[in-house]
Amino acid sequence: MANIILVSDVVRNLIEKYKGGKGVYSVSDSVLNEMNMEKGEFSLFRTLFENGVSVTTYKDGKKGSTSVNSTDHAALDKAVRECVESSESGVYDAAYDIAPFAGKRSFRSGVTEFDREKLFARMKELKETINRDYPEIVISNIIGEHSRNHSIYRNTNGTEFDSLAGYYSLVAEFAAKRGDKVTSLNYFAFITDDIETPFIERNGTRRVLENCIKQLDLVPMDGKFVGTVVFTPSCFLEMLGSALSNFVSGSVIMDGTSIWKDRLGTQVASECLTVGNSPLDSRILGGQRFTGDGFVAENYNIIENGVLKSFMLDLYHANKTGFSPSKNTAESIIIEGGDRSLDDIVAGIENGILVDGFSGGEPSVNGDFSGVAKNSFLIKDGRIGCAVNEAMISGNLADMLMNITGMSKETECNGGFVAPFVACSGITVSGK
Repeated sequence: MANIILVSDVVRNLIEKYKGGKGVYSVSDSVLNEMNMEKGEFSLFRTLFENGVSVTTYKDGKKGSTSVNSTDHAALDKAVRECVESSESGVYDAAYDIAPFAGKRSFRSGVTEFDREKLFARMKELKETINRDYPEIVISNIIGEHSRNHSIYRNTNGTEFDSLAGYYSLVAEFAAKRGDKVTSLNYFAFITDDIETPFIERNGTRRVLENCIKQLDLVPMDGKFVGTVVFTPSCFLEMLGSALSNFVSGSVIMDGTSIWKDRLGTQVASECLTVGNSPLDSRILGGQRFTGDGFVAENYNIIENGVLKSFMLDLYHANKTGFSPSKNTAESIIIEGGDRSLDDIVAGIENGILVDGFSGGEPSVNGDFSGVAKNSFLIKDGRIGCAVNEAMISGNLADMLMNITGMSKETECNGGFVAPFVACSGITVSGK
């Protein structure tokens, strides 16, 4: 394994040697331990080691960048030289810049020591629990991993960040089967620093398994109505992600296509909605500690009580648009729960649908969307009913956020987000 501090010193000296101007560079050393279970049997255990070096230089307002997975001096010399040459022949843009000096900081997070026996035991326990409690579930694959990453980040203004992070992750793929009936493939996934708690008890895991079994008794979706859609936490985050990409990301603010480009400080969503981008929250594993531009990451709210508080801009897009850069460039979304239970929210819905997944094309510039509601259940007269197939939902993302009628006090956390169930009115539901 390479000494990444020494490698970082080499890169710094090479940037000076080739007169690279302003620059940012990082060196990483990562270890991945993976266990794979197929069809109920452990089939693979492997350990992967990887070094990575990335360099970006800005010379006379022109940008060059490169990356290489070798720490050999000759390979580094070639990479830095070509990076500087690329910046010399690049296109001038006054918005290119790096963050000012941010000091020398050390960051540590998660669990960096791998407990192989405990991960093995938890995966075996998960398989046995699913087989016992959910006999109609057929497990296709379970992959458990432990990732450890050590990186050194520096820029030519003297900033130096030393980061060490580690966490476990798990992905399980499965379907339900009863006689000749078989559902489509489903999955759950999470990252965690806690392998003392059985994986089956991660919030949301049993719900996904139970709903998969219910998909064995699908009925066709007939008719069409405008009603309320209750999105599961992960599905609402999927829809919200499309809204943020269309309305507050750097590219759409820079090119002027965002319908929210002039809406800072105004209401863009229901007052009950606060969307935090919070990589430092203790519930977020492996969250960003510093940005690629060289700023120390901080938590901030994108939307607060329905009011748009910030765009999502890195330094380049901030310089291009005249706005301030965001306090981080992560997507670690935290949405705290409301004050009503999911059952209470459903009890107030006359016509609606519970949606656990969405499959459709990219929403239009103004936020219009249309697609298939996957793993969905009809809601009628305050009760969740049968699972339906060929259900379509359509509406507008901006209108959807304004028309939130309920947020559950129950939340789910997968290590990368926290969110409740969210009910939105005024969405068209129809048979395919």
